[in-house]
Amino acid sequence: MISGQNPVVRRGRPLDPAKMAAIVEAAGCLFLEQGFRATSMDQIARAAGVSKLTLYHRFADKDALFAAVVQHKCQQYLPDDLFAGFDHAPPRAALTTFGQGFLRLLTGAESLGMYRMLLAETTHTPHLAGLFYQAGPMRVKAALLEKITLWQEQGMFGDISPVMARDFFIALFSGSDLHMKAMLHVGFFIDTDVADAYVAQAVDFFLGRFFPQSG
Repeated sequence: MISGQNPVVRRGRPLDPAKMAAIVEAAGCLFLEQGFRATSMDQIARAAGVSKLTLYHRFADKDALFAAVVQHKCQQYLPDDLFAGFDHAPPRAALTTFGQGFLRLLTGAESLGMYRMLLAETTHTPHLAGLFYQAGPMRVKAALLEKITLWQEQGMFGDISPVMARDFFIALFSGSDLHMKAMLHVGFFIDTDVADAYVAQAVDFFLGRFFPQSG
């Protein structure tokens, strides 16, 4: 369902933030434990301690809840204010901060569990892939592309298009051995020092190859 439209989310009087958090947390746990198809809105309402009326007041359907769970997880590691801060940070500092959050997202137990669940479900529920992409990767890629384009406009010109530069930078993490080990070995732990050292080397390589004037 990469049609360009997000799943319908109810508007109106804002819901109590505590209830919203409880709903998203309950939905995420149930999706991981049971899968998307086996989880019902009734179960989510009970687990969150809210009525079905309250649940449907905010989320039109289970698709909207799934998107909210993905968005919430991405926000934990790569919040909007992180990208806003890029406007005042040099490329090295900005990319290092992004890389640290992105690597933690890629190798986090809950993120990996959600991804494994997605792969298992897409045969029977193919539109989940579109929901996942719109709620998570698309937002992250769009924000990073905006900043790389801005840096090029400021004279830190690389010999590659901003889109390709963004995709290469992301591939340094999604294609890393750290990510592969985390994907294949449930419970795999990455030491913070090891992760930070990898991020520093990835940023050095990327800037040296594509943005030599970035400093």
